[in-house]
Order: sequence, then C-alpha cells, then structure tokens
Amino acid sequence: MPSSTPSAIQPVDLTEETEADEMDDAMDDAAFNEWLISQNREHSRVSRYAAYQSASISRISKPPARNLPIMHPFRTLASYKHNDILLRPGVCVELQDKTFVREDSAAEDENEPHNNFMRIVDIIQDTRSQAVTLRGGIFQRTSYLNGVLKKDRNEVCWIMHVDEDDTRDIKIQAMETVPVEDIIRRRRLILTNQPFPNLSFREDESCLLESKEVIRNERLLVCRFKYICFYISADRRDANAWSERVLQFLRAIDCDKLSAADDKELRKCWRGETVPGGAHLRSQPTTFMNAIDLTDGAIGPTLSKRARSHGGQPQVTAEGLQGSANRSSGTDDIPPPRAKRQQISYSKFGYERPPPTVSLLDEMRRGCSVRKTKQRTKKHSSTAKPSISRQYTFNDYFCGAGGMSRAAYRNQLHIQDAFDFDKNACHSYQMNFPQAQIHCLWAHEFVNLPYNRKVDIVHLSPPCQFFSDSHTKVGKDDEMNTASWTALGELLTKSKPRVVTLEQTYGIVLRARHQGYLNALIQVFTSHGFSIRWRLLHCADYGLPQMRLRMFMIASCPGEPLPPFPPPTHSSSPEITGLLPWTTISTALGTIPPDASQHDPHLSTSRAVPPKSGDQLARTITCGGGGQVHPSGTRDYTIREFATLQGFGAEHVFGRKGAKKQIGNAVPPIVGAKVLRSVVEAMEKEDGINRG
Repeated sequence: MPSSTPSAIQPVDLTEETEADEMDDAMDDAAFNEWLISQNREHSRVSRYAAYQSASISRISKPPARNLPIMHPFRTLASYKHNDILLRPGVCVELQDKTFVREDSAAEDENEPHNNFMRIVDIIQDTRSQAVTLRGGIFQRTSYLNGVLKKDRNEVCWIMHVDEDDTRDIKIQAMETVPVEDIIRRRRLILTNQPFPNLSFREDESCLLESKEVIRNERLLVCRFKYICFYISADRRDANAWSERVLQFLRAIDCDKLSAADDKELRKCWRGETVPGGAHLRSQPTTFMNAIDLTDGAIGPTLSKRARSHGGQPQVTAEGLQGSANRSSGTDDIPPPRAKRQQISYSKFGYERPPPTVSLLDEMRRGCSVRKTKQRTKKHSSTAKPSISRQYTFNDYFCGAGGMSRAAYRNQLHIQDAFDFDKNACHSYQMNFPQAQIHCLWAHEFVNLPYNRKVDIVHLSPPCQFFSDSHTKVGKDDEMNTASWTALGELLTKSKPRVVTLEQTYGIVLRARHQGYLNALIQVFTSHGFSIRWRLLHCADYGLPQMRLRMFMIASCPGEPLPPFPPPTHSSSPEITGLLPWTTISTALGTIPPDASQHDPHLSTSRAVPPKSGDQLARTITCGGGGQVHPSGTRDYTIREFATLQGFGAEHVFGRKGAKKQIGNAVPPIVGAKVLRSVVEAMEKEDGINRG
C-alpha cells in the first residue's frame, strides 16, 4: 500500500564522492549512476524520463489497473445499511485506524487513534459472496502529514496516489477500496477553498465548550488541500518510489456546492488587483533606485563602517534605502537611518502612500465568505483587459550572479528586485542586469526594507550548503544560512507574488535527516494558502551538459492555478524517446565564440592527466570547480567554459572575484528558462493572453 504521508524518500548512500569541494553539492559518476539505478533503471545510463517513455523496457508483472468499471459479478448499490449506519454515495465515513497507516506517520498525540476518512463514491457488492466494499476518496488529518500542513484540529487533506502512465482522471485513479466492516461512523465533511478557519466547527460557539474528544470524534471535518503523489508507473507506486509530489489548495471546481469561493476573489484577497498579462508596460520607462553602487572589484558606500568591521557582511544602511541621492551629490556622509527612512518618497516605488501591512491571510479571512465573494464578482469584471504589450514582473531572491534572472530575461520578464549577501555575486549581477534593483543584504535585512512592491513571479534559491552531501562539518555561515530560511514567509508577504519557483540541492529530498527542513519549507507556502509541487529534475534532461540533480518547486498563490513542470527536452536514448540527445561537453564547448570574454585557455592552470572523451556529460560543476580538467587533460577549464557547462551564454559576464563559486552556485539558466516558460504559459492561459 503506498504511503498516505508525504515523507522523505528512503535514503540512498551517495557518500563515495571524489574530489568534492568542501561546502559543494557535487554529484560524481558513482553517485549519479546509483541515483539512476534507484529509479528502477534497466541499465545505469538511461534517463528517468526515457525509462518511463521507453516501450522496450518491459515490466515482469505490471499491477492491474485500479478502480475499473463495475461489471458482473459485481454490482453497485444505491444505499446500504451496516450496523445501523445508512451508507450511500456522497456520505463520509470514518475508517478504523488500521487502514492506510504507515509506520512513519506522525501524530500530534500518540494516544489518539490514527483514523482516516472516506467520502463514498461507489458501494459495490459481490453477487457471489454478497460481500460489500466501499470505494471513494481518502482523507487524512493534517496533523499526520509530518508538518507540511498546519496541525489544526479537524482539518483534513484529500490523499491521492496517481500513476503518470494512466491517462484517466486522477480522481478516478486515486480512489481506494475498503471492506464495509472497516467503517466506524458517519462524519460530516466539507470541501472548501475558503481560508481557515472559515466553515469549520469554530464558527459554532457551542463547540468551543466541548471536549477535544467530542470535537475530534463528532464535529465537522473540513478539507482545504489535496495531496497528490505521482509515480512513473504502477510498479513504482507499489515500491513507494514517487516522481513528483503536490499539495494543492482546492480550486472552486473541487469544492462542495455552497462552500466554494471564487478563485479570482481569493487571489484578490491575497494580493489586491492583478493586471492580466503582467504589471509592467513595455513602453513604460524603467525607474528604480540603485540599492548599491557597484564598481569593479568592490562594493561602494552601501557597506557601512559597521559592515566592514564585521568582515564585510552587508548591512542595511540609509544609503541602500535612499538610492543614489547621496552618491549623486558626491558625498559618503550617511545620516542616521531613522531620519532618512522618514524622508522616503514612496512614489518612486509606485505607491502614493506607504503600502498597508497586514498579517498573513487576515485580509482573506475578513473578506472571502461565499456571500461576499458573489457580491464582489461583478465589480471585479471591470479590471484591466489583457494586453500583449505588458510583461510579467520578476524578483530574484538569493540571486547570486543571476542564473535565474538570465532565465527570466530569456522569457522576456521584467526584472525588478534582487538581493544576495555575497558582494562579489552582487557585483556580477549588476554588470548583467543594470536595470534591476540589486540589494547586497541578508534575507532578514531585505524584508525590513521600508517599502513593498508586488511582483508577478518570485524565484528563491536559499543557501543550500547545509543540505549538501559534501557538508560534513560546521561551516562559518551555517547559522546565517539556515536563518535565511526563516525569512521566506516574510518574503512572500512582502512581494505578494502570483507564482514562486524555488531551486535547492537534492540532499534536502533524498536525506532523511533533512526531512524536517523540507517539510517546514513546504509549510511556509501552505500556511499562506499557496499550492506547491516539488520534483527532482536531472538537468541533463533539459539540455545541461552535466550530471546535475536538483530539487525544484513551483508554488502558486491562493486562487492562482498551479503551473506544471516542463516536460524533458533531452534524453540519453533519443532513438527511443524521440527527444534530443543529451548535450555533451564537446557540443557545449563548441558553442563558445573565439573572442568570448573570460576565455583565455593559455592562462588556465596547466595539467598533465590522461585525456578523456568530450562526448559525455561533465560531472557536477561545483563552487570550486570540483577538480575538473579540460578533456584534453592539459589544462583546467576557463571561466567561460565553466559558465557554458553551467548553461550560461557568452553574453553573461562575471566579476574578477569569486567567479567559479558564483557559477557553481547558480541555477543553470538553460534549465531555469524552461521552468519559467512553463510558468509563463500557465499564467498567460489564466489571463487569456495569446502572444503568438
């Protein structure tokens, strides 16, 4: 029986790494092959997606399809009474605690029974034995989902296990079957997309005086999320080897009648009015404050004396908040921060007055009742019409040298804000994206900047070294890096994005010791009413010429459809899949123009090692290069070659300091561009825009 709980994958031992840099997230040949084998490959060099699509890979015993049409000798019953409990389709029943239980389930109270619930779809009787079974959707208390959802009493989640090679509707696939003897009692269940605590037992004041046991066993259950676990095939489902997981806030179409709120109204409650097609007009002049003055080799006056005394770590300063006003007057005099903050003109950020600050989902809780939603829907129809002259806006948080911003640029997104604490990376970023506002700050400092500006798409790449397999001892920045994760919720509140993408090391998914961090990260989104999906992507399947396995997430705000991951474009078996072949080292390096910047092979460190074929994937590009040598064996790679293997084009440049580290830490633009393309297409579909 597949797990009902979104826990981490069973750990895989990938400790035999060679030449891995300290703090790097390297994946060597042995680790790469072992990961592929763990995905049920018939041979070690077949892509995960190639194996799924390949008709030549036979399965010895394929499990039978689930939930087939009911045929003789079975029949459906309109109703059935069991132990004086009247059952019929649409009724919710509580099941015995032995049903669908996993050893890794985590209850909020170990003494409480671990019961699940079923909303009945079919009552099936075997005409030969007269045995009766129930078929329907399974629901589980959120308190047993290991922290990915808040543990609010009598809140439940719809559990679905889905095979990617089954084309039927997921609601049909995901139904489970139990004998009628497993039921305990009938229960009331509501499916709604209204925010917590709307429609729950808490709205009945008499329930507040009842005991926890009575509330748990008798009072109303409310479902607001569905958990969908995807598997490549049925045999992988039986092995509990998932390919993608989703926690989706219910859409109006999923909800019970009279319990649904309008999806667009939910989005409006979260972020205010949304401009179809993007908040930025292409013809609109770009006005921005230069958060830092980056000259070649050093950060300018944004680094205060206090920052320099702390090892050069950037601090929030009045200069960073006030833009270039002091720089234009040629002075480094920085007045006290408080005095300067009072003088900020919010008009330069697109506001006539300081934007309101509200607690999480308070606005939604006040405004999103069913009745009020209907009243506001007519007024909402007067919003701006979609325009192809608009661009979606994009913010890059923990931006590094701008790998994901390069991907955004390739998708014609308007880049607004970015921040990173690495001053060398910020230098490189501004060299490539001078129109953006780049803030050299830590995450907790950025969220305290005294202005908020809505954005359509946000990308997050929080520090990942702590979760890397190469992280074997305490690092000097561990505390600050992990603290950056606590600011993620505030970043969402500050920016009010429609869609968020996130990239992180594979270790946070594959290592059981990091499960708590992964689940806490997911709850950051779900506690704001976001839907979220996460998946391990092998970057070679998207054109990157290296062995790089990363965890990507896509999240959407309340009321916004959740974009899918893009399908792979490349494969190790193109003759089987019909996709492009994996990009090799030689193919990638052959695209570098002869006069490309930062490409001086004669200046590279000389080596004397045996040559190797360039007709293969490179090992994972790491912060320090990973000890990789040019296929000729005579020298190291140039900076431009490293960048090319990481998916950067020749137009992207890097500062003189820390270039290898910036490249190794970057989101590969060639992969990020495909993820963002899928996001943009979903948003355009929602906005009714066809850009041709």
